[in-house]
Amino acid sequence: MKPLILFFIILFSVYTYGQLPTVPKPESPGTFSPITPNKSYTKPSNVKLETITTNNQSKLQGKKANELVKYNTSNTPKVIYESLNKNNYLLTSNNPIPNKSYSSIKAVYTTLSDVHTNESRITYKLPSNQGKVGGNYFSQAYNELVNMLEGKEPLNLKRAVFLTENAFFNNTMDYTGFKKSIQEMSYLIQAKMRQSNLSLSRNRNINYMVYKYMADTLQIRLPNQERTVTTYPKAYDFKDPFGYDDPTKLFVSKLVIDNNGQCKSLPLLYLILIEELKGEAYLSFSPSHSYIKYKENNTFYNVELTNGMLSSDSWLLASGYVKAETVKSGIYLDTLNTKKVIANCLTDLAQYYSYRYGSYDEFVLKCVNTTLQYHSSNINAIQVKSDYYSLLFNHIAQQRKYTSEAQLQEDEQAYNIFTQRNKIYALLDGVGYENMPKEVYKKWLNTLEEKAEQQKHQVNIKQFSMPIK
Repeated sequence: MKPLILFFIILFSVYTYGQLPTVPKPESPGTFSPITPNKSYTKPSNVKLETITTNNQSKLQGKKANELVKYNTSNTPKVIYESLNKNNYLLTSNNPIPNKSYSSIKAVYTTLSDVHTNESRITYKLPSNQGKVGGNYFSQAYNELVNMLEGKEPLNLKRAVFLTENAFFNNTMDYTGFKKSIQEMSYLIQAKMRQSNLSLSRNRNINYMVYKYMADTLQIRLPNQERTVTTYPKAYDFKDPFGYDDPTKLFVSKLVIDNNGQCKSLPLLYLILIEELKGEAYLSFSPSHSYIKYKENNTFYNVELTNGMLSSDSWLLASGYVKAETVKSGIYLDTLNTKKVIANCLTDLAQYYSYRYGSYDEFVLKCVNTTLQYHSSNINAIQVKSDYYSLLFNHIAQQRKYTSEAQLQEDEQAYNIFTQRNKIYALLDGVGYENMPKEVYKKWLNTLEEKAEQQKHQVNIKQFSMPIK
């Protein structure tokens, strides 16, 4: 395992601006402290994290799509499932990798459009959190992200990521400091490229050096200074990698400070640096995971930042829960450009909002609907939308004490929510989505580490065996 080393310090660099902030651990379950750059940390008043309650489960639970009965709606769950899940199969390294399918993408878009149209007829809502402390910062972040997507402001991934994390921290992060830390990194990458006689304008060189910066230890001579800086690889943080206990584990700001992160923050930092250096690369999703795709001479390379490896699609398919339809519909292994990544930031914003306040409301739905407007196959947004209708239905069923479909059919609003929920369940089943269990994902991470150690061993053996000249 690579050593966890604190973020490097650049003395006398033109980008030195002071000590970076640290992200504190929650003081106790359900509370947190914000980032307050260059100051001591204090807990904000009247702010705490709440837990989403799970004791309001309805007896009318959803079923797998192939078990659902038909309803009197234009697109029934069974039809949705059958149209998307036809001839689906689990991919392995021995199977050919399918291409995206227009009909599959169209089916996802049509189903979501039908669900979205029906939303206007639903007046039942979950209790709102917008009036709580900090709710306005989430709204401000939403508005700025939408302005980027609508072309009113330039697309800026660095700013987009900052907005989502800053909203969670009650607008207490320092954007100037965050920008300077990114500038320091890009400055060092450019210095290393010059030192290696690599053109700063070639996308291949940019991706190569960003990858080296993220994955290796580098010795970099600072221009016009008799000084060498050592940078260390960004390590994987195996402690709470899903952010279940502390969502700031997923933050890029935490990675920048601690020099370790996981499969959400590592690819985002890579893309931010690529954007800063005017290069091109893409984000890609696989089950419970994200990674980088980079194109060179019509060939895509997968950059796996959890262990600093370059992997193949077949290896990713063999090691994860990927079905053919997830690839055909663009849910997994697709190339997400900057606009789609920023659209996904809205879903991140919704998830940080729900974690912060312990529940879902209309703001969460608005965020994911906007994500899906710009990226209809965004699996994260579809999942959150599914959770929203599950929670809304459970809330209404509990309030009205509904226990049978006959009772629901007498309440048009409740029945609409019921069918909405089941349509999205059918969509998720139909595109082949299958949640990767936490234990399976951890086992997969261990294989990454083992493979990295094997590669390191082979390099060391080769060097050890070289004759002395």
